[in-house]
Amino acid sequence: MTIYTPQRQQLELALDEVELNFPAGHGGGAAPAAAAVEIAGSRLDLADGRRAIFALSGVTDLSSLRRQVEALAAVNPAAEPALVAYVPGLPKSSATLRLLTREIGILLEPGQDASAAIAGLPAGPIRAVPGAPSGYVIDTADPFTALEVAEALRQRPGVSAAYPIVRRLVFGR
Repeated sequence: MTIYTPQRQQLELALDEVELNFPAGHGGGAAPAAAAVEIAGSRLDLADGRRAIFALSGVTDLSSLRRQVEALAAVNPAAEPALVAYVPGLPKSSATLRLLTREIGILLEPGQDASAAIAGLPAGPIRAVPGAPSGYVIDTADPFTALEVAEALRQRPGVSAAYPIVRRLVFGR
């Protein structure tokens, strides 16, 4: 799968795992991921503070991944799902892991209106990026919608770049 971050980048979407993030302030104490709920076809592999990583079985394509992720999100309503992807050609590890979020970064051509750029798309609100005069971040319902909306935005006039926000794990030395 090609992801624009904002340059083109090849990533391999993992069909066998998903991460649920439990944002601060949503209850559950210091380690809400430990209380994450499994569903049929999923197994909680790791609960690390606010991150719950599930192994998935029986997922063969993007639509079945979407169904599994939506079902997990339904039984873990405080959690925000993130799709797991890896840098191709390298061993799967925390260093090559990427998380596709429900947020989209957009860069507009000078003079373009951000509200007009996203009109009619299932996205919002719009947040300006400090220090980037034509940069914005918008929210969507989930990472699948982020992929779809980013693709639609890239086709619109006045949009220089649109890409799902991809997170990486950072480890201290």
